[in-house]
Amino acid sequence: MKPTGFDGGSILPFRLGQPRARGASRSRALRALLELPGSWVGGGLHVQTGPPPTGGTAPVQVTVDLTRETITFAAVSVPASPGRTRRGDGEIPGVYFLRRVSDAVTGRMLRAESGAWLSVKATNTGHGGPSLLWLGSALGDGELLAAGAHRLILGPPRIEPLDMIPVELTDRTPITTPERFASLLPAGVRPDLVLDPAVMLTDRLLARHVTRTAVLPVSTDNEPGEAAADISSSAFRKREHAGLTAEVTLWLQTLAAENTPADGPQALQFLSRRVLDDGGISRSEVWVADLERS
Repeated sequence: MKPTGFDGGSILPFRLGQPRARGASRSRALRALLELPGSWVGGGLHVQTGPPPTGGTAPVQVTVDLTRETITFAAVSVPASPGRTRRGDGEIPGVYFLRRVSDAVTGRMLRAESGAWLSVKATNTGHGGPSLLWLGSALGDGELLAAGAHRLILGPPRIEPLDMIPVELTDRTPITTPERFASLLPAGVRPDLVLDPAVMLTDRLLARHVTRTAVLPVSTDNEPGEAAADISSSAFRKREHAGLTAEVTLWLQTLAAENTPADGPQALQFLSRRVLDDGGISRSEVWVADLERS
């Protein structure tokens, strides 16, 4: 069965509930995923670059939205392909997600997507291989498959900067300058946040005492290898998106508690980036959000 809610496409047949793998058989990636179930609410930013308006002189069209975001997670398992599973129970554990994003000012729905984060066994001996699969489906986008490797770090994460200025893909030459790009933005919008939306996340980190961070990054550029073959071909059909690269990262942060050595509350930061080859020019769409449990 599938959890109820928005359905952007037929992704996977889920079994709701805690996965059957227990104790030492639970990987670090799975243990991190199983800290996510529940609802997370917060604010964020959406930035998208598109082709210039017809008849205008601007080199690029920029869309900026302040957002209100909710992500709900539930523990699930997905049936593995017969004869291919490495788990005795024939299921791949993880979490289902339902993500809803609205305009923080008008309340208009901007995006809704659903899918799953799955914990898979690394297949590249000595090199780790993917420990995570992300399967997502959004209205109008079809389905995507991305892979990555979980890691746990002490302290806050180091979030790499982004660059929203489109470039020529042949030689990575920007099509405009930061100054010209900033001049295209609506009045009152901080140019640094639009040039690099990751600044919103790093700004929030300055006010936090983060003791450790579970980093969950996935990208369509990563080869899922045999991990994807664990998923029944009848349960998931990957759709090709020519010229599209997508990446998603979750940073699950444990904060220091006041006046006690015990763990404090948790915070969740989210980044989704899609880069499209638009006739030899890269055009990006980025969503970032800073969330807390509701």
